[in-house]
Amino acid sequence: MKLESTFRQTDIIGALLLAGQILQQQTEAQRRILVLYSDMRNCTPELNLDSPMVGQNAEQKKLHLPMADLHGVQTYALGVNGADKSLVAWQNLKHFWQDYFRRSGSILRNYSVLRMFGMCARECS
Repeated sequence: MKLESTFRQTDIIGALLLAGQILQQQTEAQRRILVLYSDMRNCTPELNLDSPMVGQNAEQKKLHLPMADLHGVQTYALGVNGADKSLVAWQNLKHFWQDYFRRSGSILRNYSVLRMFGMCARECS
């Protein structure tokens, strides 16, 4: 079996909107946890976080983005690598997502380049 990426864009916002709808239907769940394994670089015509102007461009566009309903959801963003980006760019991206998750009602438990969820899950038990 050969795995190939056929998508030209990374639509994290769209994935979060879908995840929010699914997780909000889980009304009887004791905990709702969302784990994202991603570089967190949304790359769509509406919001390109892979561009060099992440700080300036994203702050203006953030106000007009659709907001996922992630109230009560514990979120983990893992494997957020900074390949080909500066430390400042990685930190700007982290600040963007911290604010997005805060506004969506989610608790961002971890935002890390590491991919080990097992250690993260024990934190919130």
